[in-house]
Amino acid sequence: MIRLTDVQTRIEALRESGDELGIEVCWQIHKGNPTPSQGIFRTDPDGGLRPGLTVAICTYRRPQCLRSLLESLADQDSRPDELLVVDASPDCASEETLKGILSTMRLAHRIVYVRVGDRLRGLTKQRNLALDIAGCNLIAFFDDDVVLEPACLRELEAVLLDKDGVVGVGAFVTNDDKQVGARLRILRSLLAVPDLAPGSYTRSGISVPLRLLQSGGSPVMVDRLPGCAFVCPTRIAKELRFAELFHGYALGEDLEFSRRAARLGMLLIARNARVQHNHDPAGRPNSVRLGRMQLFNRYFVHRTTLSERRWYHVLWFTYAQGLDYVMVCLGMLSRFQVVRCGQFLCGGLLGILDILAWTGKRLSFEARPHTTPKGEFTR
Repeated sequence: MIRLTDVQTRIEALRESGDELGIEVCWQIHKGNPTPSQGIFRTDPDGGLRPGLTVAICTYRRPQCLRSLLESLADQDSRPDELLVVDASPDCASEETLKGILSTMRLAHRIVYVRVGDRLRGLTKQRNLALDIAGCNLIAFFDDDVVLEPACLRELEAVLLDKDGVVGVGAFVTNDDKQVGARLRILRSLLAVPDLAPGSYTRSGISVPLRLLQSGGSPVMVDRLPGCAFVCPTRIAKELRFAELFHGYALGEDLEFSRRAARLGMLLIARNARVQHNHDPAGRPNSVRLGRMQLFNRYFVHRTTLSERRWYHVLWFTYAQGLDYVMVCLGMLSRFQVVRCGQFLCGGLLGILDILAWTGKRLSFEARPHTTPKGEFTR
């Protein structure tokens, strides 16, 4: 039975407040047979997770990308036990795409489709909902614009299960640019980052891209998982959950989740688990929102996940982020994207205001004796 204990708690709380949960459409298929949707919301009394793999896909206005992903999932040599599709689209195009695929292909033993409204829209909220539904002991998250190579699932699962102390395994993205590039070289030469180790998270708050990893060979340890394709134990993911403070497009939610997960064990990239990440432009934020999220979300990760953070790390963060912002803007201007550059800078100013507001609220909570910050400020 698919478990949705946390969602049941949410339902009761929302009923008491007179609001709606925000789930608009919900159905499931078990072993090829439609099953009443109310079965999704039943509680597993023993709270256990059965052995197996759940694949969770959160999508928003990308039916064609979803089709490509589902077709690549059907070609896997290892079939998942569960497939969860959490759709935040305002229409039924993605749902019809899934139904069309299911009419000709067997994707998993159990398929659950949920379409959510505004209350649950946003990558972190959708992934948390998938965690509430998942009933297997392993869960893999895939962005809707990736395409899996045939052995991807098998390789991810094998690396996670074969090595002790591993809490997350990411896939290797094959179509990313593997060149270091001028931006990273300048950041390194001006001491904004200590080195260019692929997948590392530096104490200046700059992440060295995973795309610099070379293909093939044994799994490599990293500081962060690729948000587009990774697997982890469901129990750990349910315990950590995704930070819903990162709303909407949720830039950097994978880094924030990874940094908390890394406290519990190792993060690896399985270089033989290969995916293509097509970076579909649909559903992405405008330049104002991007500039705003980039600055605040990076600060949030640095403030809440960096161990032994000191005042000089704050200064290093400020220097590195300022330099990186200037370089991004210069890159836009070099391509004559003047309006976009102005929007990005406006977003950055809004991000600074967000930082000041969030920090002030956090400090006001911490100043109260015998109280614990609630909600987003506990992270």
